Amino acid sequence: TAAGTQLLKDVSSGTSPSYSRDFLYFNNYVYFTGRTTSSAHDLWRTDGTPSGTVKMNTIDTSLQNIVDVQRLTVFNGRLYFVGRTTTYGREIWSTDGQIGGSQLLKDLAIGATDGMGNADNLLLPAGNRLYFRSNYTTANPSFNIWSTDGTSAGTFLAKNLFSTDSVVANYWTNSAKALGNKVVFVAENPAYGAEIWVTDGTAVGTTLLKDICTGRGSSYTNGLFYFNGKVYFSSFDENTGRSLWQTDGTTAGTSLALNSYQGSDNMPTANYFALPDGFVFANADSQYGYEVWYYNTAADQFSRISDINPQGGCSNPYGFTFVNQDIYFTATDDSTGYEVYRISHITNPTFNTNEKNKHLTVFPNPTRGNTTIRVFVENPQTLTLYDAMGQLLKSEIVTVAGETTFSLPSLAAGIYFLSTNEGVAQIAVMP
Repeated sequence: TAAGTQLLKDVSSGTSPSYSRDFLYFNNYVYFTGRTTSSAHDLWRTDGTPSGTVKMNTIDTSLQNIVDVQRLTVFNGRLYFVGRTTTYGREIWSTDGQIGGSQLLKDLAIGATDGMGNADNLLLPAGNRLYFRSNYTTANPSFNIWSTDGTSAGTFLAKNLFSTDSVVANYWTNSAKALGNKVVFVAENPAYGAEIWVTDGTAVGTTLLKDICTGRGSSYTNGLFYFNGKVYFSSFDENTGRSLWQTDGTTAGTSLALNSYQGSDNMPTANYFALPDGFVFANADSQYGYEVWYYNTAADQFSRISDINPQGGCSNPYGFTFVNQDIYFTATDDSTGYEVYRISHITNPTFNTNEKNKHLTVFPNPTRGNTTIRVFVENPQTLTLYDAMGQLLKSEIVTVAGETTFSLPSLAAGIYFLSTNEGVAQIAVMP
């Protein structure tokens, strides 16, 4: 409402913008980075009130000299971030949000030399470790994969893969995804070019998954996307052109998933959206150009589901989002230009049929701070909880019909999906 919409805090006083970003919910606060008129981006937090919106270094003096804060990530009950000081350069820090609760993880590059690169350094939790890309090793100052258990002693290089002219993909934010307790990522070296790799944080467990564009040629893999136990990605090879590939984290399980446009090198790089029973994405074929495609998990089948621009060819769909079982996105045609479109009731019946959902009840929903929810089901079955990216968070067997309780894991604010035989319920977790 108009009455409920107000300025929370003039972070950069006056007309100068604060460029606030990196908003993340943690321990009953929303943390973010913002720039005042006299500094680079600092760490802030808010409880939703003007008086409760404060710069963290006013609460915790151990954060006093940390600037250029970025990449806020929650891991093992702490908030991790990359920040720069004159003493340590750019390194990884963490905080529990309490006075004196902040600490340097490890001085990767001893002294004021930067151990971390610039803004493309994603901090990526996978299993019980936090993975990141560092531009420093004692043997060779090049980009490599590191991981940590949250302690200085438990922070180490996975494997020095590269010579001085080789690096982990520069666009690490779009070139790495967690897969269980492993990370799938893109790396380049002289022997294989830029290809798809996997690591479990150890030297033995860091291996090339597949040399898709054989030899020194590069597959230029990008657009990594996790869904339902696999990572999907776009890669190029000499025979099929740019196509959709998939991996379960093993060499044997890395294969071509879809080649709808033989010889083309024009497939979108990162335009997917997960649903409870599949995912939608932009893809091209020779007849219709770029349109909306759908992967149906139950049928293990890819299909085109739109032809928005039949006269001009491509509709270039992007910006998918899910609201009340409908998919909204932006696309273009020759007569109206870019507009908002909706696709209702994609073909998987367990996801789309309102009739199937009438016997599935979840309470309270939305939920805020509840550790359990009540679920009514007609038959004994397995309940599975997914996040908005399709990643399995919890699975629990219900042995009796009727009302039962389902314990929620620790969840950040957002939208989640509870899947049952009666349908899929959207659960909103509030801050």
